[in-house]
Amino acid sequence: MDGFRRRHGLRAIEAAIALLFAMLATLALTTGSAWAAGASMSKTATELTDDNRTKITLSIPSEEEQLDTMVVFVLDKSSFSDTKDKALEMLDALKARADATGANIKVGVIEFNRTAHPSEVLDLTTQYDQVKDLFTKQTSGGTNMHAGLLAAKEMLAGNADISDNRKYMVLVSDGSTYLYCPDGDYTKCSSRAYAPTEVMGGYAIGGYYDTAYYQPSLAEHGNIPVPTTTDAASWEAYLNDVAARDAASNGAQYDFAWKYYDEDWPHNLDLAKQTYISMVEKIAEQYPDPAGADKPAYEAALAKTASNTDMSRLYCNRVYQELAAKYNTFAVGAPTLNPDGANDVKFVQYLNGGASASFDQIENEILYAVSAGSRIDDYMGVDFDFVNDPDSMQVKVGDETLAAEKTAENEYGFGKTASGYRYLLSYTPGENEHFTFTMNEPVTNFARVQLVYEEKLVNVPTEPGDYTFETNAKAVLHPMDSAGTMGPDREFEKPTVNLTVKAVKPGPDPTPTPEPEQKPTPATKTPVASSVKGGALPKTGDALPVGILGLIAVGSAAAIGAAVRHRRSSAR
Repeated sequence: MDGFRRRHGLRAIEAAIALLFAMLATLALTTGSAWAAGASMSKTATELTDDNRTKITLSIPSEEEQLDTMVVFVLDKSSFSDTKDKALEMLDALKARADATGANIKVGVIEFNRTAHPSEVLDLTTQYDQVKDLFTKQTSGGTNMHAGLLAAKEMLAGNADISDNRKYMVLVSDGSTYLYCPDGDYTKCSSRAYAPTEVMGGYAIGGYYDTAYYQPSLAEHGNIPVPTTTDAASWEAYLNDVAARDAASNGAQYDFAWKYYDEDWPHNLDLAKQTYISMVEKIAEQYPDPAGADKPAYEAALAKTASNTDMSRLYCNRVYQELAAKYNTFAVGAPTLNPDGANDVKFVQYLNGGASASFDQIENEILYAVSAGSRIDDYMGVDFDFVNDPDSMQVKVGDETLAAEKTAENEYGFGKTASGYRYLLSYTPGENEHFTFTMNEPVTNFARVQLVYEEKLVNVPTEPGDYTFETNAKAVLHPMDSAGTMGPDREFEKPTVNLTVKAVKPGPDPTPTPEPEQKPTPATKTPVASSVKGGALPKTGDALPVGILGLIAVGSAAAIGAAVRHRRSSAR
């Protein structure tokens, strides 16, 4: 962090080595994948042919989605060296996939020390060596995670041609952040401090160790302490308390531009004093006798302030949560070589949902839409029948087309392998007509998987009018992740098709129209429980059936006759 860590000597090095091994074990943790639940998907249908057939396409990822991807790394260069090998392994895997599929993967690297230093956005395939150089570059001089996150926000928003759900932000840090950018400019940094001006040379002058002079985040001051766990509720309570203290004390008045390295403050204390602000001194100025009669009030006011580390975490959390609400975000807790900062990684783990993300987990998230074992259940509903013919179905994987092979009655396989088939379709006819499509290999985010099949409209209306039909009752994706965990079910949209039935006009010399040939009535199917509409209706106003008009005429004649009889009776 800064020059004040030299005082730890050999004891610090020994403790750091032990801590390093413990942290490396932590890096292997995974929090469970969220990517299986977030795969984009679509279902489309062509308009009806002359024989009332439609072609349906189920797609993962969605047929409309561009398969471009962006990954932005936010790297704490004071600690990143211990995790860069894992990060580079992940990049190697992404590059291999991009080379194999022609996928467009953009990579941005933002390193931060006291400010953020964003790279240009690079193509992973054609500019891989430049990406690797950014990962191996090492810098130091302060820690401002807030600056790195602000730069990531700008970079991600600046590439509007890539869908937000295909943008990934990977934060790598040990969590020992103590600087921030209150005005949102990641090229400038601020801090605040407690140490009085005359003793600030013995502290970090608003650096990591400033709270060694005074630490407000303690229970003895009536405040919520810095959590020592990854529990979300504990961190949220602490961060809310920091925000309340900062607002109550008008903390912005104590912020100052931190130029510890830029102006070599340790060797230019007079220059530092021109910028430096001590909260201890500033608050004491508000009381006539802060060491005597006003001491209780002075200490109470000092206790309701927030330190530089408090504020850095608060600012970081705000930006990280904003990014997490819009993009795919991961936080990797990196090992620290500073024993005094051993607890700081808990903040990084909190940001990631309670445990450090692993690069294996991140790789899976980026590479795969859903894993092997995922399936789709598609129910036909009452208006359509599934066309149970292998020539009417196929699977497309990117540019590859897999023909259907009948493996048993109502069973089909696509893409034969030594162990079976890459994809399977099992059809169930009858009242609960549906099929199950099972994926026996992962579906990547870089090669769209599509099941194409046909349906036939069987409930064909005879009355003239315009009709709209939903092509199915429901289709549900049951996603599975690489750990074998099923995600929440997700329902596809229901495509619709249109049909116009025209009225038949007789010619000038009409001849009797022969009775139409009687066709077998389709088997009645029990409607699937869904929000499906109860059958198609004509959109235009048409004449009522002749039978109903006859009943109305008979009823009207009877009413008129009764009225006439009543009048005659009254006239007598």
